[in-house]
This record gives sequence, C-alpha cells and structure tokens, in this order.
Amino acid sequence: MSDEKIDVDAPAYDTKGLPAPAVVEDGPIEGEVINVSGHKQELDRNFGFWSICAIGVVSDNAWAAGGGSLIVAFYNGGGPGVIFELYVCSLQLLLVNELRDLASIAATFFYVFIGASLAQCGQQWNCLAWIFGTASSTLWAANTIIAMYSLYHPDYTPQRWQIFVVFLVVCWMDASVVMFGQRILPKLANLACCVCVGGVFITIMVCAIMPATTGQGYASNSFVWTEWNNQTGYTSDGFVFLAGMLNGAFAI
Repeated sequence: MSDEKIDVDAPAYDTKGLPAPAVVEDGPIEGEVINVSGHKQELDRNFGFWSICAIGVVSDNAWAAGGGSLIVAFYNGGGPGVIFELYVCSLQLLLVNELRDLASIAATFFYVFIGASLAQCGQQWNCLAWIFGTASSTLWAANTIIAMYSLYHPDYTPQRWQIFVVFLVVCWMDASVVMFGQRILPKLANLACCVCVGGVFITIMVCAIMPATTGQGYASNSFVWTEWNNQTGYTSDGFVFLAGMLNGAFAI
C-alpha cells in the first residue's frame, strides 16, 4: 500500500481534468421559508392571523360605501329603493356564484365548458371590479376630503380639478404605503378593522338614539318599506330601480 496522503479539502476533478460540479442536496436549506407553492419566500411574512382577518373585514366592508352613497340612493325610490335594490343586487350575486359553481362540477363536457367559460369571465370581471372599485373608492375619499374642507370654510367653492388633484394625492399615498410600508401594513389593517367595527357600532347607536332625543321621531313603517319616491326626474320607475341598483352594487 502507498503511504501517499490524500488531501480531502482539495477540489475534485472529473476524467477530463476539469473541476467536478458541486453536489447540491435536494430540499430546502435549513432556515429557509418555503411557501405553499413550493417556492422560496421572497418577502417577509408580516401578517398574522388577526391581521389577515382584519384585511378580510376591511376589504369586504360595505357599510361605509353604502352609507356614503345613501344620500344619492334616496333619489332612486326613497327608502324602499335603497332596501330592495340592495336586496336584488345581493340575490343576483348569489345566483351567479351558485350557477357558476354548479356548472363547473357538472359531469358532461358541455356543462364543464360552460362552467369554465363562466369562471374565466368571472375572473376577468373580478379584475375589472377591483380596478374600478379602487378608483371609485379613492375618488370617494377625495370627495370626502373636499367636503370636510368645505364644511369649515363656507366661502370655499369646490372645483373639479381640485378633486382630481386630491384623487391623485390619495392614489400615490396608497401606492407608497403598499410599496414602502410593508412592515406597517398589518398594523394599518388592524387599525382600519377597529375603525370599521367601531364605526358600525357608533353609526347604529347614533341612528337609534338621535331621532328620539331631537324630537323629530322615527320614520314611519310605510316610509321605509312601501312609499316609492322617484326624485331622479325620469318617468320610468323600472329604469329608476335598475339605475338605483348601481348603489347597491357599489356597496357590495
């Protein structure tokens, strides 16, 4: 046997005299986070259970949008218009989702094809809904800021270009928070959730207590459920009802 010592730290070479490639073990590196898709987690996971729940509450928050457009909704039929238009929009959304799910699980190829088509159309409309919903919510925030400023400055006359400027400022503020404020997004979500839930409670209490304390009393049963009041200027009540469904759809 040869007494030649082998340097275990020396690089290995193949039969052609070239360095052999390093051996890479399969599986994740120790301490590396792998997401559910099997890929390496690129961004830090800052959201926890409660912050994710807060995102769900804030994203599906409909009372603020519906309450903010309530003054406009009263023109489309009054109290019955507000209630039944929202009810029809909710029922329509439920039926569309159920039909899409039933079509997607049908056994025949025809119904599967129809279900896939409906699902694809639903995804496209959902994307457009998020785009236009974000724009409309931002515009609503801009109008609210202008209205709050006008409330404390009676001599101020709002201009359209001013609303557009505030709209752009709010858009860039939101985009900046999303791009550069990743660490504070969970805290903002929790704060927004508390504001939403607290706002619902305060709004309900104000609407329930104030009519009795001011002496004006509550609205009658017929005013809420049966008295149709068309103040839009259109003669067709059917068209007014369909147009008023936009308020319910915006709230949903």
